[in-house]
Amino acid sequence: MSHHTPKLSICLPVFNGQRYLALAIESILGQSFADFELVIVDNASTDQTESIARDYARRDRRVRFHRNERNLGAAPNFNRAYHLSSGPLVRWASYDDLWTRDAMKLCIERLERDPSIICCHGRTQVIDEQGAPVPTYDRAAGPPPGPGHIPEDRLYDPADRVLDADRPSQRLSELLLRTHWCYEIFGVIRRSVLERTTLHGSFYGSDKVLLAELLLAGKIVNVPETVFLRRDHQGNSTSLRTHSERADWMDTSLGGRIRRPHLRLLKGYAGAIRRAQIPAREKLACWRVLLAWMLQFRKLGQVVYESDSESPVPQAVSAHS
Repeated sequence: MSHHTPKLSICLPVFNGQRYLALAIESILGQSFADFELVIVDNASTDQTESIARDYARRDRRVRFHRNERNLGAAPNFNRAYHLSSGPLVRWASYDDLWTRDAMKLCIERLERDPSIICCHGRTQVIDEQGAPVPTYDRAAGPPPGPGHIPEDRLYDPADRVLDADRPSQRLSELLLRTHWCYEIFGVIRRSVLERTTLHGSFYGSDKVLLAELLLAGKIVNVPETVFLRRDHQGNSTSLRTHSERADWMDTSLGGRIRRPHLRLLKGYAGAIRRAQIPAREKLACWRVLLAWMLQFRKLGQVVYESDSESPVPQAVSAHS
């Protein structure tokens, strides 16, 4: 009897995720699209993560569980989950997020209609620890009305960002110059494109570098429906406030030490542009976008001089949880 290869691989790396893991798994197993495998990779958790995941693996044949002997860090674990999967379509998942019932179905249908699309996601709703919606707004429109203050970087809604322009340089400009969010990394991605990338690098923000690699290879679209419920809580990676904390979280082999983290970002984007198989005119336009990114966000001085791994860093948003 031949082994069935599912159309979609959902890759869920997790470390100490007992609080939200069952909710995330339930939202995945309850999808209206059923031809998928759920690959859970436990990064040597010390809480009840393993028992929760093993219980679901026993109850549902679509769930496959793997446990690392030691904590590898977020980036290697994201990559390991991908390497353990087999479907022609791939979607990473976090242990603390949720998906609407038709999330996978809507994205896959969109990909099947247009081969030029290499990744499909949808509107994102940020939720809090209890699952209640968090207000969002576009930076250009200013803060939402009402009392109280919520940090701007936790409110921005990228739904109007256009990553399906015909020109790769336009797509890159949207990604680098409009917002620091990168929710689309949790979209449904064609494995044939993903396997040609560098995957997740061992530095904070590498998920956005990977997103740049993807959009230089093809269009990324969002379905109009809200499909992704992104949980904002104190356990998110955005709560890490120093370069040392972020380095150790991204890859435990770094020992909490990484020099010039902004240089790693710059080198990642530069490498994506250099490797992109696009016309020379478009490649030149992409270099101009990268220069604008450095100047607009005043990264140039940080790229050259930043070396204090213990210093506080500005808030940035990573897709890893």
